[in-house]
Parts: sequence; structure tokens; C-alpha cells
Amino acid sequence: MLKTRIFRYNKKLFKNPIFYLKIYWIVLILYGEYFIFFRTLYNSQWPQLSGDIQKNDFAINHIAIIADPQLVDRNSYKHTGFRLFLEKMFTDNYVMKSFFNLKKIKKPDHYMFLGDLTDGGRELEDDEWETDLKRFHRIFHLNQYEKKRSKILYAGGNHDYGSGNTIDVASYKRFVNRISDVNYSVEVGNYVLVVIDTIGYESNNIDISSKTKSFIESVRKGKLLFTKIPTLNYINQSTNLESAHIKLTYYPYLEYPEKSVLLFTHVPLWRPSGTYCGKLRQGRKKSINDGVGYQYSNLVGKNASEYILQTIKPEVVFSGDDHDNCEIAHLVNNKAIKEVTLSIFEIPN
Repeated sequence: MLKTRIFRYNKKLFKNPIFYLKIYWIVLILYGEYFIFFRTLYNSQWPQLSGDIQKNDFAINHIAIIADPQLVDRNSYKHTGFRLFLEKMFTDNYVMKSFFNLKKIKKPDHYMFLGDLTDGGRELEDDEWETDLKRFHRIFHLNQYEKKRSKILYAGGNHDYGSGNTIDVASYKRFVNRISDVNYSVEVGNYVLVVIDTIGYESNNIDISSKTKSFIESVRKGKLLFTKIPTLNYINQSTNLESAHIKLTYYPYLEYPEKSVLLFTHVPLWRPSGTYCGKLRQGRKKSINDGVGYQYSNLVGKNASEYILQTIKPEVVFSGDDHDNCEIAHLVNNKAIKEVTLSIFEIPN
């Protein structure tokens, strides 16, 4: 009798369209909340070594380059109250899941944040900025083991402290003191990672621009400025980088002839107008063209770009800011230098 009732109940259930609608919504939620992240990352592969290079020749280091996290704040859409709360909640959740799956599936050795950590960092007062910094560290969470084994590196962006002649000096100093220097080099495996503050390079504030120019000049004279990264890579609120960032030391550039240089800049380097960005470009605009506006510049100036490329002589340039993919080649002294501009690590806008 009991089996008959269960059978009749199940038969009615399977005929009910609401049942299938519920199943559809469950599958849709699971796909959107979990599977899509896994599928995307699983199908993405680290670059492979060429056939003539043996993997045992040197330690392989995988670096996750994260461009423009640009966490939403009150400056993003000019909203406040409950609406801003919802915007933060949904976007933070998306970014947090993206980063969590990146860590677990691809297991990077090191991390490079390529500027624009928050959307309105340059506009925020210290208390609000500190709150957003804690929020940033919570979203991009690394446990103690991950912090010790990985280098966590940063470049400065125009949303962090402004651009060119409109750089906010207080925001610039805050970024340098609380997060990272903006001109430095770090050894990673068989490479030297060179980070340059290109947005400060073109500033008319001599105190800011001179730091970048002095760093580039030191490279031209045959030296690299290597930064000793603190053991505790995420600096807490009570720590000042003047004591925690520890040590900047010059080493002769010629001591590292076997090491290729990777250049990191928040703003892409100059290229002729209409230069095609390649097949990975997602937006309707197929190139990054020069343009300047309030607190932004689409490209580093032509003269500055040429000087940086000729002086640093990078193997590859990585940049952000544009919020879309772009891959071009700069021709310097008859050598093609690839530049890869990365898409935004956020909900696409």
C-alpha cells in the first residue's frame, strides 16, 4: 500500500511543470555560481616551454597577473546605502570566487596585481581607504603558507592615486607607504620582473616623476633596483612600509645577463593609432588609441614609451588599464617586443 502511494506521488510530481522549473533553476545556479569558474580556468593553460628547453634546466614559476580588480565603492556608480551594499556584495562575491578558483585550480607560485586595486582609491579619506584595503585582502585571501611561499607584487594605477599632472600626492604616498613601492625589480626564477610607475613618469610633480626617471636611469647605467619583499606580504594596518618593505639594494645589471626582463606597467605603452589588438579582443574597438581625460591616459606618451623600451629592453611587456585584451608588438632596434594588455579581473563592464 505504501509503495503504491509513493509511486502515485512520484508520478504526479514528474508531471508537474513546477518540478522541472525547480530543477532548471538549481542547475542554472550551480552552473553560474560554481561550474563556470571551474570550466573557464580548467580550459585555460599555462604557457608551455618550447621543445628545445628542458624543464629541469631551471625552476618553473607560474605568475598570476591580475589586472584592474577595481573593487566597487561609492565612487563607482555614485550610489549609497542599500544599493551600494548590494553592488559591493555581488561584485565582491564574483571576484572572490574567481580568485579562489584561480588559486585552487591553477596554483600560481606568485601574484602580480597590475594596479587599480579599488575603483575610487584616489578619492577616499584614510579611514574609508583602510576599510577598503582590509576588504581587498579579504577578497584576495592567502593563507599563511601561501604568503610565505609566494611573492605578492603590486603596480600602482590611476584609480589608486591619479594620473600624470593630476596625481593626488597624498594618495600616492599612502599607496607607497601602505601597499608597495611603484618602481622596483624582483628576481623570479630565470627572470627579472621590472615594475615601472609610468603614470608618475609623465607627471609635472618633480618629487614623483624623478623617482621613476631615476630608477630607469639606474637601469641605463647598468644597475637594477631589487626589492626585498617582506615575509608578511600582506601588510596590516599597524605596519608602515617604511619599516616593513625593508630594503632596496642596487646590483650591477651585468650580473644578470642570463635573466630575461619582464616589464610591468599599469598603462599600456604607445603604439600607432589603429594598431590591431588581436583575436582575443572582446569589445567593439579593436585597438587602443591615444586619449587623455580626467585622471586617466589611455597610453603612455610616445617618447616615454620608446625611452623605456630602449632602456629596459624587456622580453615581454604586461599592462592593464584598458579592461580588454590586447596583444601587439613594438619594434625596437629591429627586435619585436611583445606587449600583452590584460582584461579586467572583475565583472566585465
